[in-house]
Amino acid sequence: MNLSKKGKYLVAVSGGPDSIFLLQLLVKKKYKNLVVCHVNHNYREESIVDQKVVENICKKYKIKLYVENIFYKKDYKNFEAWARKERYKIFSSIIKKENLDSVLIAHNLNDDVETYLMQLDKKTTLNFYGIKHKTYVEGCKIIRPIINYKKENILKYLNKNNIEYAIDKTNFDLKYKRNQIRNQLTPHKIDLLKKEMVNINKKLKKQEIDIVKKINLQKEEYIDLKWLNSKEIDYKLRFLYMYFLKKGLIGLLINTKKSFIKELEKQLQTKKSYLNIKIKNKIILKDYNKLFIVNEEELFLFESKEKPSFYNGPNFNSKNLIYTNNWLKWQSKLYYNKVRLKKFYMNKKYSYYNRFKTILVFDPVNGIILNKLW
Repeated sequence: MNLSKKGKYLVAVSGGPDSIFLLQLLVKKKYKNLVVCHVNHNYREESIVDQKVVENICKKYKIKLYVENIFYKKDYKNFEAWARKERYKIFSSIIKKENLDSVLIAHNLNDDVETYLMQLDKKTTLNFYGIKHKTYVEGCKIIRPIINYKKENILKYLNKNNIEYAIDKTNFDLKYKRNQIRNQLTPHKIDLLKKEMVNINKKLKKQEIDIVKKINLQKEEYIDLKWLNSKEIDYKLRFLYMYFLKKGLIGLLINTKKSFIKELEKQLQTKKSYLNIKIKNKIILKDYNKLFIVNEEELFLFESKEKPSFYNGPNFNSKNLIYTNNWLKWQSKLYYNKVRLKKFYMNKKYSYYNRFKTILVFDPVNGIILNKLW
């Protein structure tokens, strides 16, 4: 257990075998600066039994204990997601109050492998599979000291030493996907899957370094779609994710469909030369073989019968002229050099981004564009 003895830790203890084992191990290895937090979700009838187990071990070793009660509101559809969020808010509060360094969570090797298999089952595109040894949640540093311990060894130790722990019966209910996976895992299979997961994560790390380097060295303010579409699907999805991350888009995508990037990747492969997707104050713009991420105001549309102050083209004597950059509205109604504007733009493969920047000056009676477009 690679953990500094100088650190001050909040130990999350549910009363189950894993967290009891973690606390017992910390005591055995003479870690002194410990505070325990038990969150009672009041979701199961036997939750008070879990609480008593934690109270007993903390009393035995004279460890300061916080018992926090939370109550599930049916407004939240996903109990697990709600409970996790509430727990970490509590941990964050105690960390600040007690001036502690980090939170210790008792995820083990079985949890790690189960998570990996669930991620594969969901076909989720990730930068890391399994559970990370160290992470940050709600501003708290989270450490998982027993992430490499097998469940069977944890149980053997506790049973051999007659150490009390609680059992959550829902862990054996096969209606839950994780329990179905857990039920099929053998110690040997866990070893094989862990090795497989480590190799995949090494490959992903190498790929991530390559993508970050590519993005950081990129001088253009767009993605070259010819280059991107020449890559394998996995690489493309990761590149788009990390590019959006750099452009500040990921936070805006949280409340949209999880499959957004996958759907976008499919759209980018089609023959469509134009794609305009608005997300909050950002616009994803496919412009032929280029992909731009721009602020909404960069592509604002205007239409005026008065000459705008930012128009720097020639003046015309005609009255009742219209000044606009709304090519989408007028492209099928206007003519330039005796050619319909839509066809003119298509023939020239004129950049869609530049179309938003191009002011059209015309007489609405005859629909002829008077100013030179470029």
